[in-house]
Amino acid sequence: MSQLARSLWTLVVTSLFLVVSAFLYKNLLQITVGWSLRRRTRARRDILLARVKVEESQYRLSTQQSTTSDDGEWEKVEEHAAGSAPNGKEPGDDWEGIIGFFHPFCNAGGGGERVLWAAIKATQKRWPKAVCVVYTGDHDADKDGMLEKVQVEEVRK
Repeated sequence: MSQLARSLWTLVVTSLFLVVSAFLYKNLLQITVGWSLRRRTRARRDILLARVKVEESQYRLSTQQSTTSDDGEWEKVEEHAAGSAPNGKEPGDDWEGIIGFFHPFCNAGGGGERVLWAAIKATQKRWPKAVCVVYTGDHDADKDGMLEKVQVEEVRK
């Protein structure tokens, strides 16, 4: 084998080694960051889920389940929404994750609240077991106040 062929072979093998190493390092870094984020936010997730469980049980005690549909003018959510499912299967209705909506000023009264709640309602219809959380910059806003404001706007319409 000539010197040029050996040099070329060494260059190819080294390049291949570097590409594979970079790919493995990237995957290891992603796994480590994901694990770290899950570990650091586990307590917050548990608090959110416990709060939702308490609120759901209080709601069930205070109201009776209605058999009528409250669709009104809301559009029907597609049978299979965009997203991903394991191994290309159809997503199930039993998904139990947490979905976060970021709305910096969700209590300002500018009209975006209605869009936010329409998105939340559509999400809840698609994944009834999912927990929807609104992240906001309105520190004085609480859930009951925001819901009341949206309901008042709905009545005015």
